[in-house]
Amino acid sequence: MSVEALTISAIVQEGPAALRRLYGRGITSRDFPVYSDEFRWVERRLSLRKPVNRRTFRAKFPDFEWGVPKESIEDLAIELKEERAFDELASIMASVGDQLERDNALDIAVQVREKLTMLTRAHAPVNDVDLDGDIDTVMEEMRQGFLLAKQGLTLGIPTGINFLDHHWGGLMPGIFVEVLGRTGEGKSLKTMIFAWAAKKNGYRCGIFTPEFSAHQVRSRYHTIASADAKVKADLGLAHSFRNRALMFRRGFNPKAYQRFLEYMNEMPGRVHLLSGTHMAEKMSVGYIEDRLVELELDLVIVDPIYLLKPVRETREGNQWQEVAWTAEALHHLSEQYNVPIVFTNQANDKKQRDDAPHKSDGFGSQSMTHLSDYVLGVKHISDDNRMICRGSKSRFGQDFRYEMDLFANTGVYRVTTPLDGSYFNGSDDNADEEDLKRMVATAIGKEDDNA
Repeated sequence: MSVEALTISAIVQEGPAALRRLYGRGITSRDFPVYSDEFRWVERRLSLRKPVNRRTFRAKFPDFEWGVPKESIEDLAIELKEERAFDELASIMASVGDQLERDNALDIAVQVREKLTMLTRAHAPVNDVDLDGDIDTVMEEMRQGFLLAKQGLTLGIPTGINFLDHHWGGLMPGIFVEVLGRTGEGKSLKTMIFAWAAKKNGYRCGIFTPEFSAHQVRSRYHTIASADAKVKADLGLAHSFRNRALMFRRGFNPKAYQRFLEYMNEMPGRVHLLSGTHMAEKMSVGYIEDRLVELELDLVIVDPIYLLKPVRETREGNQWQEVAWTAEALHHLSEQYNVPIVFTNQANDKKQRDDAPHKSDGFGSQSMTHLSDYVLGVKHISDDNRMICRGSKSRFGQDFRYEMDLFANTGVYRVTTPLDGSYFNGSDDNADEEDLKRMVATAIGKEDDNA
């Protein structure tokens, strides 16, 4: 069975999340030369928020070769790219054999070089991009963005916090995020919300922590997950599993908890935990890279960065220089594998104890802040069950601040600061809303009811 057919089968089964992950791997409609009609139909149906399932698909395409893919969407994307590259390269070589003569060798060589350059730009993970050319590719990428916008999605992994998704577009591929906070003020709690949001949207998240035990992290994770409204409704839970009850292993219904564990296991996403203080000597950037590749992670969380084994050591034992080198190595991983990496860092205890830390409050080296695409300071006020969040660095937008109710023991959280602005980072662009609607309508095109 062809990889095109398997990929389309996977999209029909998994829905918008699968389409978003394909887009994130650079897949476009041009990668479906055989099943272009089927792929375009699925895109249109999803953009119009119409149901896409095996029944509706088979009704439209009764002769389609249906299959159940064993590979992940990411593996199928790689196979699609390799298949397109093979077909195009074989075509180039065949044309050379047909046309090559002694008196046109140089002309053919120039033509082949141009075709190989286009093939490489289209399919290889390199940064050779002509910013003033390749209009079709640019417009295809923008069209994909509009398609996702029609479904309320972006290419980024949802954070579980609408304010952050509004400003960041989710955790976009390849970004580097610093979560800054003082001891016991909510850094790990915040990143656990990210992990749960990734899980419930079908992504694979890896949490690397040399500070906490597996039981500690699992208890917090299950508290946050069981507080989700859909999880409670699906399982008939009156309330979440309290963190302290899970930590102390008593005070909850074991049968209900087992049903919850089975429910979590059946969900498509995965959270992998690599933890424990005994891992401190092994928890290196090389180890993280190994697990990132082996587990095919979509998101990496490092909590905290300064306890990782340094990639290099100084003679003077300068911890913060060593952490700076570690941050550079992690940053390289985010770019090399095109995955978001979120790490926590300690804030200076001597500054503004009544507010979330600023990007300049990072304790020790400022290298982490310089490398980061975003810096988010957090301060959890446990007496008020309230968290102050402060985005004090963004390479792609404005600084911002918001507050949220956050009950650590029950896992319940809710942003209380209203979103400002009609779209992304703007705070004064409400007039653009109608323009945005017209742009989406033009890009998608008006589809009839038979789409």
